[in-house]
Formats: sequence, C-alpha cells, structure tokens
Amino acid sequence: MGKRRKLNIIQNDGQSQAKEQSIESSTEVNQNNNSILEENAQFEGEQHIQEDSHVQSHTSLESASESSTKGKKKTRGYTHMLDVWDLPDGEFILVEVDHWGNPMGWEGKTLLNAIRRLVRRHQCAPINFLSWKDMPKDYITDMVELIQSKFRFVPELTEQTKKILIDDMSLKWRKFKYELKSKGYDESKTKEEMVAHIPDPRVDPSQYRDLVHYWCSEKG
Repeated sequence: MGKRRKLNIIQNDGQSQAKEQSIESSTEVNQNNNSILEENAQFEGEQHIQEDSHVQSHTSLESASESSTKGKKKTRGYTHMLDVWDLPDGEFILVEVDHWGNPMGWEGKTLLNAIRRLVRRHQCAPINFLSWKDMPKDYITDMVELIQSKFRFVPELTEQTKKILIDDMSLKWRKFKYELKSKGYDESKTKEEMVAHIPDPRVDPSQYRDLVHYWCSEKG
C-alpha cells in the first residue's frame, strides 16, 4: 500500500510550504548519512564496470533549464515523484543536507530518485560513453543545473554536496548500463538480434547499437 508523504516546497519569493506527495511504495526513507557511499560500495562489490574510451562524439543536450518567474505561484495539489521535473517555474523542493553534505529526509530521497530518472535520459547521460570518466563535463554540468532548477538546499549547495550528487549520478548511470547488459546481452544471439530488442524504451537506438557492439568486442 502506498504511503502519503509531504514535500517541503519553496517558492521564488522565499515562502516555504508543505505539499502532499503520493508514493507507490511503502519503503521508509533511508536517512543514514552514508547511504550513497554504502550503495556505491555494494554495487562495486557486485559488478566491476570495465572502462574504455567513448564510441561516439559529444552531442548537444536538449535545452531543459527552467526559468524562474517573479511573484507567488499557485499550488498544484499532489506532487508525484515521477513529475518532479514538471514543477511550475519558481517552485523548488527544499532539501536539507547534513554537515557532510548528504541530502536528508524525504526531500533528499526524492532528489536521489530524481537523479536516477535523470541519468536514464539518453539526452542527459548517453550510454555509449563506456566509462563515466569519459562522460564530457558539459553533460555533467547540465545535469547539475537541471537539479538546481528544481531543488534548493539548506545550507546552500556546496562543492562537497555537488560531488556527492555527481558520484550518485555515476553510480546510477553505471547501474543502468549493468541492468541493460543483464537483460539485453545474449551470447546465443547475433548483434543485430540484440540491437533489435532494446530492453528499455527510454534508450536511444543508436546509442544502444554502439553499446551492443562494445559488448560483443574483445574489450566488452
């Protein structure tokens, strides 16, 4: 049974308010200060991601930055985790961070789930860069700016918190690629057969083709 939560929403005039959010999950919020680091360590223990240079040149990210407006905005009723990116201009989810820079509370959980969805957008984090270290900085910068277009931080966003968020992007992006390989790679099939059956509808076909060709190479 889903639980109903409240998110702390701040408007561009500085006024803060609580909005209810319906989440289709009964999982409690993990407020462990080291939750991101623990998740990263767990994944690294389960799967080592091989690294290589990227297979496609940088393409421009679709413009997705949100402009802010003056004055007070109307409230919208329920705000679902799935439409965080559809918040009206000038409204932001207010996230508290601890003294290590880790996001806390239900707003922090919402932020991390939003990052998970963000890195699965083929425009934001292409999967045919075979290593996160090969991801052009422009993509990472654009994703951080997208986060800042929907979230505000208390205390204000620091370089330490940015690093934590970027590390979480890296973890979730690598997990997504691991999931794709787990579902899509089959030694009994040809490259073209694998390319024809993309396991996730959000994946760009040309990026997936490059990824399959890498899986089938000696380095893959």
